[in-house]
Amino acid sequence: KVMTIAKFSIEAGIDNINLFQILRYFEKSKILQKLHGFYERRVAEAKTSDPLQADEDGGGDGSASVVQPLHQFLTCLTDLEEEGRVAVYRDEATGKLRLSYQLLNASSHFAEIVKDAHAVILAGGTMQPMAEYVQHLMPTIKPERIRVLSCAH
Repeated sequence: KVMTIAKFSIEAGIDNINLFQILRYFEKSKILQKLHGFYERRVAEAKTSDPLQADEDGGGDGSASVVQPLHQFLTCLTDLEEEGRVAVYRDEATGKLRLSYQLLNASSHFAEIVKDAHAVILAGGTMQPMAEYVQHLMPTIKPERIRVLSCAH
């Protein structure tokens, strides 16, 4: 089921929660970094005590945090209503509900990058027509400031 951010917030019962305050707490308390440090220590302890068990438990690189996806999802829910949709579906293999966020309009996020950057390189496979990418991602940039390099396959 795909729905707007507002409809998802109402159906999930989080429409009365100030997500900006929660995200400020994440930032001020540095809770993501603290949890990541805790996770790293636990993985190191597990490897020291029983290296075979640590590998079986997936205690490998320490790059994953269980809170990071929640933080990213909450951040997405603060986007403008018309910029994205929330998809709620049941994973048939596990029977668990899954949430995903689809960004429909990347221009506002991309504008921050363009504003702060000296140069932006868009690299990819099939990116034609390039004018469409420029129109959607960089509408405020004058056409004479854009250089395009296209290589034949």
